[in-house]
Amino acid sequence: MPTLSEYAVFRRGLPAKASKPSPDLERNVRRFDWLVAVRIRLSRRCSSTIWSRAAFRLTLLATSCTLVGCGPSTRDIHFREEIQLQDNQSIVAERSLTIKTLGGEIGGPGGWEPLYESLEVVGPQHSDLPPKWSSSDGLIPVLLDHAPDSGQWTLLTTFIMCEPWVKYGRPKIPYVEFRIREGRWQQVEFSSVWLGRKTNVFTGIRSRGEPATLSIEDKVKRADSRTAKWYVQIEDHWLSGC
Repeated sequence: MPTLSEYAVFRRGLPAKASKPSPDLERNVRRFDWLVAVRIRLSRRCSSTIWSRAAFRLTLLATSCTLVGCGPSTRDIHFREEIQLQDNQSIVAERSLTIKTLGGEIGGPGGWEPLYESLEVVGPQHSDLPPKWSSSDGLIPVLLDHAPDSGQWTLLTTFIMCEPWVKYGRPKIPYVEFRIREGRWQQVEFSSVWLGRKTNVFTGIRSRGEPATLSIEDKVKRADSRTAKWYVQIEDHWLSGC
């Protein structure tokens, strides 16, 4: 599919990198021109400003889908992540996800919804490693560490979609806490000892996938100031939008 810059060059009649536009580029430009023509006809026929704006928005959506591709699809993502604990020790976790992509977006990778996720600590090797955690409930891990009140391995997870938040009882504090009980992960009541703690599990996963390994330095470089605060620090409130 053509990039937007290629499209702009082609429409201006300026020479692109290639001596002749590709058939795919020509075909998508024709689609774009057709969609714009439809938008103009709709706006002329609509006496209502609201309907005119709606026609414009629908055309933009269709145009975006034409140029960059829309529609959900599933994808498997696997990578290893270095996680720094509160005591400054670091561990390595194997991350595996099955996601549903939520369509492309101009200038970005598009959103995604988790269908399955697992996290397994694979190093360094010693007897205190927690077992593998997995969920098909749409939960996203944000913090893995020893609980300061008991020393138990604890995993805090959160939500990016409304359905799992509803399923877990619409909690006012946007986290589901798991601790090791009887050798396995079990959900427990959220403990306030975590409030104010910085998260240490990576949440900014790209829908197109991740490199084989994400170091602590990599995660720092990838930090985004636009990320909602409850993904960065354990908060006692949030804006769900649900």
